[in-house]
Amino acid sequence: MSHLTLDQIDEINTIQACLSAIADLMQPATDLHCVSRDNSALLLSYFTDRLKDVLTVTIPAIETAQLKAASCTH
Repeated sequence: MSHLTLDQIDEINTIQACLSAIADLMQPATDLHCVSRDNSALLLSYFTDRLKDVLTVTIPAIETAQLKAASCTH
């Protein structure tokens, strides 16, 4: 049986807090005072980190593809 690493457990906890933030925002309430600002901030931070991770991989790949395409046309 494999065991979870601390990073994996941390990731699970982060995702759970993000889902809680979304659930808080989805509940029809006249006041948002019941929404956890910590979870909302964590949600935004999580999405920002994931976007940065994707862009770090994607942008160089796009640039490489563009360079290859440009070299093929010359």
